Amino acid sequence: MSEPFTAVLTGPERIALCLHLLRLRPTPAQLKAWNKDCIPPHPTHVNKGWTEFLMEIAPPKIFAEARVPDEKTEDRQRLLAQAYDLAQREERYLDGEIGS
Repeated sequence: MSEPFTAVLTGPERIALCLHLLRLRPTPAQLKAWNKDCIPPHPTHVNKGWTEFLMEIAPPKIFAEARVPDEKTEDRQRLLAQAYDLAQREERYLDGEIGS
């Protein structure tokens, strides 16, 4: 039996993936269809939106939980929190809640 393929992403690739996921913004119905109707829509995604859903399943504190904290942990947490904040603002703008 062969070893499973594991991809190791570079820093820029990880950032690009995070931004892609933040901006993907599927509706709950789209996400349900992509999952072949196997998983019901998450209540947070339905009621509060995509960014809030991502923040719930992967909060900034995930960096402290995923590895032994080091001197970059707080920086990573702060940057993720800023990315979520910007994504929420962009989502609200696109939904017509803010701006003009």
